[in-house]
Amino acid sequence: MEHTESKGPDKYERIRRHYLETSPYNEAAYDSRFTACVGSNGNYGQDTICDGFCDAVQILLCSLMQNGDATADSIVYPVLFCVRHSIELYLKDVYSTILYIYCAKAHRDTFVKLQKLRRVEYWISQRLELRRGQLDPNGLSVSVDEVAVQKSTEVLERRKTVIEARIAELYDLCFHEAEPDVYTHDLKNLKERILNIYEADSRIKDAFDPVLPYLAYYEDIDPQGDAFRYLFSREGKPHLEKNRIQRVNLLAVGFQHEEIHKIFEELRLLLYCLRREYETGTFTKDLSREQLKEISKMLPPPQEFADKIKAVKRELKERYQIGSNKFDSALALIRRNREFSCNMGKELVFSHLSESTLRTFGECAAGRLDWVQASKGICSDELCLLFVFSDISGWRYMERGLAYYSEDLLFLYRNAKYEKRIAPHDLHPKEEICHVINGMRKCGQATYAAILESYIREGDSAPCRSTKTMAGTSKIRTQVRKLKELLGRFLQNCLNALVGI
Repeated sequence: MEHTESKGPDKYERIRRHYLETSPYNEAAYDSRFTACVGSNGNYGQDTICDGFCDAVQILLCSLMQNGDATADSIVYPVLFCVRHSIELYLKDVYSTILYIYCAKAHRDTFVKLQKLRRVEYWISQRLELRRGQLDPNGLSVSVDEVAVQKSTEVLERRKTVIEARIAELYDLCFHEAEPDVYTHDLKNLKERILNIYEADSRIKDAFDPVLPYLAYYEDIDPQGDAFRYLFSREGKPHLEKNRIQRVNLLAVGFQHEEIHKIFEELRLLLYCLRREYETGTFTKDLSREQLKEISKMLPPPQEFADKIKAVKRELKERYQIGSNKFDSALALIRRNREFSCNMGKELVFSHLSESTLRTFGECAAGRLDWVQASKGICSDELCLLFVFSDISGWRYMERGLAYYSEDLLFLYRNAKYEKRIAPHDLHPKEEICHVINGMRKCGQATYAAILESYIREGDSAPCRSTKTMAGTSKIRTQVRKLKELLGRFLQNCLNALVGI
C-alpha cells in the first residue's frame, strides 16, 4: 500500500523533471493534446496564427465567467493585444489577396497569358511523367521505342524550361507592384493600403466597409502595436493615460470582436472565391466575370440580335458605365465563352458526345440497362467527358458550385484523360445523372443536357440533388464552426451575467 501511494508523486516528479530538462521545440509531448504542429509540419499559415489570437480572446473572456482566478484587470492587456494583433493579421492577409486581384485587373492581358502558360506547363509536366514512365530505369528491354521516347522527353524538358522562364517574366510584369510582405504594425497604414485598391471589385468594398467603425477603436490608440504590450511608450509616457483611457468594457470588446471576426471571415471567403474567379481570365479591366455573366443574360438571342442590340447596348453602357469600345470587347469575350455564349442563345459545343452514348447513359440512369455491360460500348474519351461534366458541377467538393468554373472544362478533361484514366466504375449513372446535367448546363452544353433531361422527366431516375453554390471551403467551414462554438459559450455566459444585473 505504501509503495502504491509513493508511486504517484514519484511518477509525477519524473515527468516534471523530464520536461524541465527538455527543449520545448521539436519534441512531442506524451499527451498529444499538448503537441503543436508548426512550420512545415502541419500546413501552418498566417490564417492559423490569426485564428489562434482570436481563440485566445474568447478563452480569456470566458475565464472571467468560469472561475474566480482571472480578473478583468489582469487579463485586459492580453485580451486587447490579441484583438488588436488578430486585426493586424487579418488586414495583412486581406491586403495581399486584394492586391493580387488589383494587379490582375491592372495588367489583364499579361495576367491572362500567365494563366494560360501555367496550364500549358502543367500539361507538359503530365506528358513528361507519361514519357518517363515508358523508360525502364534498369536498362531492361521495354515494348516501346526507347530512343524515340528519350528524344521526345528531351524536347518536352526543353519546352518546359522555356515556358517556366516565360512564366517568371510574366509574373514579374504582372505583380511587380506587389510587395512580398508588408512589414508594418500600423493599422491605419494597412487600412489605407486596402482602401486605395479595394474598388478593383465592388464586391470587396461592400464586404470590407462594415469593419471600418470597429477599426477606429484600435488604429489611433495603438498605431504601432505596443500600447497593449507595455505600460510605457518609447517616450516614457503611459500609453492608456496618454489616450485618456481609464476603463475598458470587456463585454463591448467581446461582442465587437465577434463581429470583427465574422466580417473578416466572410471577407476571406469572398476573396478566396474572387481569386479563383479572376484566375479563369474571364474579365476585362472594367468588368468582372460576374458582370459579364449578367450582361450575357441580357443580350438578345441570335435571331433578334440585329434588331435589338442598339437599345440593349445603350442600356448596358449606362448601367455599367462603359463606352462603346469596352462594350464591344466585353461582347467579344462573351461570344468566346461557352457558358456565356449559351446564355445569349449561341451554343459552342465541346468535344463530342454521341447520341448513342447519351442514350446509353440515360437508360442506365433510368434502370433499364446495366451500366457494367452497356458502358463497354462507350469509348474512353466519352467516358472522360461524362465524368468531367459530373465533376465540374462541384457536388464532390465542399465548395460545391465554386469548386470549378466552366473555363476549367478543358483542363479537367485533359486531366481525366491523361492522369485519372477514367473507367466505367468511376461513373454511377443513377446517382450522377443530375450532376452530369448540371455540369453540362454550367458549361453551356444545352443540347447534351436536353437529351439527358428527357430521362429525368420520365421519373425513372434518382432525384436530382441541388448543386447550388455553397459559400465555403472545408478549411473555412471548420473555422466558422469552431468560432460558433467558442462564441456561443462566451455569449451565453455574457447574457446570463446581464440577466443577473
